[in-house]
Amino acid sequence: MEANLTERAAFDAMVVRHQDTVCAVAYAVLRDRARSEEVAQEAFLLAWQRTPAAEVTPAWLCGVARNLARNAARRPTEVPMSEELESHAELDPAPDARATLISRETADQAAAALASLSEACRDALVLYYRGDGSMAQVAAALDITVDTAKQRVHRGRERLRDLLDPVEASLRGTRPGSAFTAAAVGLWLTHAATAAAHVGAAAASGAETAAATGAGAAAFPV
Repeated sequence: MEANLTERAAFDAMVVRHQDTVCAVAYAVLRDRARSEEVAQEAFLLAWQRTPAAEVTPAWLCGVARNLARNAARRPTEVPMSEELESHAELDPAPDARATLISRETADQAAAALASLSEACRDALVLYYRGDGSMAQVAAALDITVDTAKQRVHRGRERLRDLLDPVEASLRGTRPGSAFTAAAVGLWLTHAATAAAHVGAAAASGAETAAATGAGAAAFPV
């Protein structure tokens, strides 16, 4: 139990430390908050399985997230029920529905604007606004120099110009928080429980085989 708690604490710390950058990279590819966070959770789980948490670097982890997001982008998606409800709400929107639609419109504007950027500028811009506004953080996540990070962010801002406000608002408003951390840890716990169950079943099967072998040997003494 103590080892499990230690592992959980280490996984939790890894998620908290890197979730802004990992979610940002996935979002830059997919431009969809829900899908990007699913991919980010998968990236953390994959990273945990492949390398010790203490050895995980932002650039490597972001590379994993980017590859997973690209794979996800190739798969067809279904329209979420919430989007269907929003489309019906346009006919006679209540005050709360209006706020939802405005928020959705801003998100759609941001996604379209980001799609117009090159991948390099888009990654840098999303990391900048979804993170703490640190060029050093952008550089570390993309494994580039701080000067290169500045150039890419600047080019992205110049390219967007009039659309920068909705992009910035959307990106800052969709940063991952404690709910994402909890979801990622929950996914890890599910996989850990499944792995433990498999180990237990294998051990039980081995014990039964050994017992059967012993019984057979006793039945036929030399």
